[in-house]
Amino acid sequence: MPARKPWHPFFTAAALLCGAVPFMTGCDSKPSDASQSPPSPPQKVRVELRPPSSGERLRRHIYGADGTTEVELQIEFADGSVTDQYLRADGTVRESTTTYPGSGLIRQHVLFDADGTTVLSEERYRQSGTLVLDRKRLADGTQQTNRYAADGKRLVSVELLHADQTAEKTYFWDDGVTRRARFQSAGGQTTEIEVYASDGTLDHRRAFRDSGDGLDIYVYRADGTVNFHQSWKSQFQNWWVRRYSLEFAEELQADGKTVYRKLVVGDDGRLSESHLFNPDGTKKAVRYFRNDGTLERVEIFDRSGKVVKVQHHSASEAIRETVDQSRLTEPAFVDPSGARRDD
Repeated sequence: MPARKPWHPFFTAAALLCGAVPFMTGCDSKPSDASQSPPSPPQKVRVELRPPSSGERLRRHIYGADGTTEVELQIEFADGSVTDQYLRADGTVRESTTTYPGSGLIRQHVLFDADGTTVLSEERYRQSGTLVLDRKRLADGTQQTNRYAADGKRLVSVELLHADQTAEKTYFWDDGVTRRARFQSAGGQTTEIEVYASDGTLDHRRAFRDSGDGLDIYVYRADGTVNFHQSWKSQFQNWWVRRYSLEFAEELQADGKTVYRKLVVGDDGRLSESHLFNPDGTKKAVRYFRNDGTLERVEIFDRSGKVVKVQHHSASEAIRETVDQSRLTEPAFVDPSGARRDD
């Protein structure tokens, strides 16, 4: 009977390993793709807990293969939303995405310029997934912001913020196409408002004076010419509220430029004078009225502007000026921005 070979634990362990793990070197199996292309070293992560006063739960600093270059910053907020900031090699933010709390649905997506703060483009979404707004920087440095209705398609407004800090913002009617109002501003102060009818025609324009002492309102005809012009003076009711009172209204001829009548209003809001003009714009006559609205006297002018005749009238004659009240009242305007325009 042949001699028995001595038992050796090394060979037995090797045999067991080959049976259990056939991909190890020395086993009767083909090498896997992973053994041919070893995986890159895992990124390193540093978790930073945040104080409750910050509104954040924690920050995850994620580093690249070298273990020192931060490539991503994840910020978890107390409400459950998460912002992922993707960083350039110099540490500036290249792109960021914010998701709604616990849903993973994108709430905001932003692309940044090389400085890491200047926004090149931005999109914001509702939790339903429809677009709230998109923002982009144009070639001339103007920032354009489009806001959308609940369907994410119909425009609510388009705002242009220029490099010189002047801005214009256009609001649209419910169809998302027809203009409703256009605001112009400079230095954060509104300088002009254009108000449009539901068919898109210009209804009236409000121009705020640079001096801050009032505004002028121009009301238009359907053909685009000015029908009449109102001058309003500024009055402060108190330090935070500004009111306006009508000074006068000018009615214009069909050319939209030549005045044919000027209605002057007193401090009590009553019609006090009516100035009449010839077709060439020269003054024709001035009518003066009592507090009860009756005609008191009339001054008649020649072409040179000299008074050539004065007519007096008694209150009993009850002569009054025929006036369309729209000339003496502020045109209707519902501010689509929801912001006050009297401050």
